[in-house]
Amino acid sequence: MEAKAEEEARIKAQLEAKAKALEEARIKAVEEARIKAEASKAKAKAEEEARLAALEEARLKAEAEKARAKVEEEARLAALEEARIKAEAKAKALEEEERARLKAIDEAAKALEAEEAQLQAEAAALAAELEEAKAQKEEEERRLAEARALEEAKQSAMEAELEQMEFELARMEAEEATLQAQTEALARENALLAELASAEDTAEKEAALLEMQAEAMRAKNEQLLQLAEVMAAEEEAAKKRAEVEKEVAAAAEAARAAAQADAQRLAEEVAQAKRDAEAQAKQAEADRIRAEEEAATEAARLRREAEAAAQAAQEEARAVAAAAAEAEDRELQELRERMEQLERERQALISEQEQMIAMEKQAAMESAVLDAVESSESADFEAEQAAQAAQAAAEAAAEQAVEKLRMQREERYRKTAKAQAEARRGASLANNSTTNMDNCMSWTGGGLNAGCTHQIVYNKKYMEGMEQYLELIMHVGFDGWTNNNMEVPMYPLPKDDPVRRQSWELEHGPGDWWTCTLDIPPTAVMCDFVFSGGGNLFDNNLGEDYHTQVSGGLSINELEEGIYHKLKEGKAERDRELDEQCYRSTVARQLRMAGLGKKKDGAEEALDGRLKRVAKFLRVEPSNPVAGQEVTVLYYPAHTPLKHDNQIYVCGGWNRCRHTETVRLEMAKQDDGWYSLTLQVPPDAYMLDFDIMNRQGRDSNGRHGMVDNNYKKGYHVPISGSTATEKLLHVVNVAVELAPVAKVGGMGDVVTALSRAVQDEGHRVDVIVPKFDCLRYQYIDDLHRVEDFQHDNVTIGVWKGIVEGLEITFLDPENGMFEHGCIYGRGDDHIRFRFFAHAAASFIRLMGARREQADIVHAHDWQGAPGMWGDLLT
Repeated sequence: MEAKAEEEARIKAQLEAKAKALEEARIKAVEEARIKAEASKAKAKAEEEARLAALEEARLKAEAEKARAKVEEEARLAALEEARIKAEAKAKALEEEERARLKAIDEAAKALEAEEAQLQAEAAALAAELEEAKAQKEEEERRLAEARALEEAKQSAMEAELEQMEFELARMEAEEATLQAQTEALARENALLAELASAEDTAEKEAALLEMQAEAMRAKNEQLLQLAEVMAAEEEAAKKRAEVEKEVAAAAEAARAAAQADAQRLAEEVAQAKRDAEAQAKQAEADRIRAEEEAATEAARLRREAEAAAQAAQEEARAVAAAAAEAEDRELQELRERMEQLERERQALISEQEQMIAMEKQAAMESAVLDAVESSESADFEAEQAAQAAQAAAEAAAEQAVEKLRMQREERYRKTAKAQAEARRGASLANNSTTNMDNCMSWTGGGLNAGCTHQIVYNKKYMEGMEQYLELIMHVGFDGWTNNNMEVPMYPLPKDDPVRRQSWELEHGPGDWWTCTLDIPPTAVMCDFVFSGGGNLFDNNLGEDYHTQVSGGLSINELEEGIYHKLKEGKAERDRELDEQCYRSTVARQLRMAGLGKKKDGAEEALDGRLKRVAKFLRVEPSNPVAGQEVTVLYYPAHTPLKHDNQIYVCGGWNRCRHTETVRLEMAKQDDGWYSLTLQVPPDAYMLDFDIMNRQGRDSNGRHGMVDNNYKKGYHVPISGSTATEKLLHVVNVAVELAPVAKVGGMGDVVTALSRAVQDEGHRVDVIVPKFDCLRYQYIDDLHRVEDFQHDNVTIGVWKGIVEGLEITFLDPENGMFEHGCIYGRGDDHIRFRFFAHAAASFIRLMGARREQADIVHAHDWQGAPGMWGDLLT
């Protein structure tokens, strides 16, 4: 006993010494931390003052730099504006100069028009002179006639002389005709001169030409006078008739030669003047066009230069402003970072102080912690071994699940390929085949061979009304219109096409034959086709279509194999994603079953979610109340509709307000602005339900007070350890939309939101939707196939997955009803969704047989409600 007492005293002394040493160490550490904190605080204060001074200096420098940049920018903008004004003035001056030059050209044209009018007037005067000369000539003829009459009366011998005079008169008429021709030539020359009026320097030449013409006319008149004098001399001296005849003949010959020479010279001068005028007009027009082009080019160049200068100035201004703003942003960012750094340092100092305070508690718990560590290491090692074993088992199970999924998928692809091959082959063999129809159509080479190119001809006149269209289209498909449907344009068969010699109808018949070539697929056994000319006019062989057998196509087994590989290749990426999802989901499910990574149930998640949302103004202590113990409700009205009230009440009860005890008590206000109320939880309570009010009941006027009832949902706090349990519901939602994996309209949002709200209340929720091939699989977690069942002689795969925290059941029928790349819009939606509703009802019955009976089935909208109503009530 004494030894034991001594041992206890020794241990006690050791513990006291150790405690004293720890206390001294703690005091020393606290003092060192205080000194260090004060030094750090002084240092931080000095650094903060230096930083603030530097920031102020940087701010002043930035403001000065900003002001300088602003002044420079204003000066540069002023210079750019001045350059723009100068460029606009220069462009305007060039435009005015061009207008003046064009105006001068217009005035010159008007002057030429005036000169043309003057020349026309002179030509009219010359015509009048010609008329006067003609009148004089007629007068001379009259006098000569009188002289001839007198001479015939006096002397018969004068007959010969008279005959000679008649000859002279004929000559004069010839000269008159010559003068008339000259007058007409003068008129033509005036017309030519009118065409040459646009030339600027032809006025002098035209005046000289007219003067020469007038001189020629005067010469002609003088010749006429000389001729008259000769005739008078012949009357007076008959004896000298021969001489006079000779002189007259010589004079006439000379006059004719001179007239011809004058006419030839005048024609040459007119032609030369015309050529000169044309050349000058072309040169003037070219000069005008060149001047206009040069002026336009110069004006455009000046405008481009001005615009480029203005744009460059704007870009430079924007660059300068952006650089200044960027520099200012960088400085502000540096200031913010420095402030954040100082804040972090301050928080670090506070944390150090808190750590020093915590060291006191840590020292007292050291021995307990050391003992706990030893036991914890052993437990961690065992847990790690168990986790590794569970991981290996989960991975093995996942590989088996993926292999099973692959086998099921292969079997489904085989069934689908076989069904499609039989459908295509059956549809093709059910049609009547022909390679030629008289006066209608014909394949030029006879029968069709798979994998080859063939030519067809068609008589456009065969179908009444087809000729009114300018085009002809051949609509082609294969194997009962189930493969490679297309439209092939046709064109008229050429007259020299060798195909025409193969048939009398093609070469000599009255038909309008058109043709085209067609590539036959190697898998085809029947070619199906019709013709159309435009609009809604079709030649479809009186509703039976045209069909031609194809030789050498694939057998049904080869066709089935090809369809199978095409299906497999087309969905390879999707199948790979499904395999990965199946693997991940199986591993996660196996780990959960092994107790690793266990999730909270619906009630716990609902409670956590509600407490997080309202934590800033409402909480309970403890956070998980226990039946038979106390619970304190804390409320902070400053963040609620009751922020102006001083009296706050809790009004409610227990167990969804079905309990006999009720709560109507006033809360006590605390110093920090919170209100509190402590309640004793009944032993049989599993839920606390309440609202917050500013009075217990009605006032003197019978009115209720202000209520905070969580938007009419109330506040509900689950209680653990109750002797009574709340019956939770099993709710099943049946719909064809579910946000975000299969959303078209608002129904998808409603289904997801409603299901989550019910689940948040702690109830079990299942959602049943079709497994469309266009689902957004990236939003589905833990997707895996769990089972199959039969409905209406169709195998339906049942898949499970998690979407937005909800457990979703996807129904995947093997008849392909939901493998069309869309949710709505195929024209058979009522058929597909009625089938889905009946299949969902069969699955719900299957759940009931497994004691998973649904309490509530919510069939959404017209897609699910009619079929569900009929199935579940019968």
